[in-house]
Amino acid sequence: MKCTNRKQPPGAWDRIAELLRVTGMTANAFARHLGLPRGENLYQIKRGNNGISYDLARRIHAQYPNYSLSWLLTGEGEAGSGIGATVALPFCGDVWTLESPASGCNKRLVISSWAACGAEVAVACPDGVPGTGLRSPILLLRRCDPAGPLLYGNLYLVELAGMRLLRTVDAGGDDGTLRLSREGCGDTLVDRAAVASLWLVCAAIDRLVR
Repeated sequence: MKCTNRKQPPGAWDRIAELLRVTGMTANAFARHLGLPRGENLYQIKRGNNGISYDLARRIHAQYPNYSLSWLLTGEGEAGSGIGATVALPFCGDVWTLESPASGCNKRLVISSWAACGAEVAVACPDGVPGTGLRSPILLLRRCDPAGPLLYGNLYLVELAGMRLLRTVDAGGDDGTLRLSREGCGDTLVDRAAVASLWLVCAAIDRLVR
């Protein structure tokens, strides 16, 4: 006997709308958060012209790992599974005590796995992050391979020539260089090979209530 009451999986735009609801972002803000040049990619999904591509699903999953690739691509499975779970991130007092693995960070920040956004470590940033409005945040970071694929347009902690800098990272050009930028400063082009370590800022906690 054929089952006729099986619940249909949510459509592509329904899945995007769910993400906009839980993040509290507009389509344009969400697109920028994912490193997309503009929100038109998402509006094409809303109009029914496009589905969720693998690249878009990968970008979303990298920021919100509790949303599986299968759900993002097909709507099958549970959305946002594991939101109630927690993770204990190694907590470092500043960017200079950050190591990989984070053995030098003997404190722990307990946070929901959903809010952690796939981060591996938490770092205090008492001097704030210029150009972001974050005055004394805790940054949640995940280590990336400087030679691998990056989420352009996002904030990274970049270790370069003995310095650790918070910069927005974009593609520098066809030669594989990276463009580092910060509000109020000129852009800097660097070779990937010159980057000693690279950490994606997955999320920031601006005010932590104890």
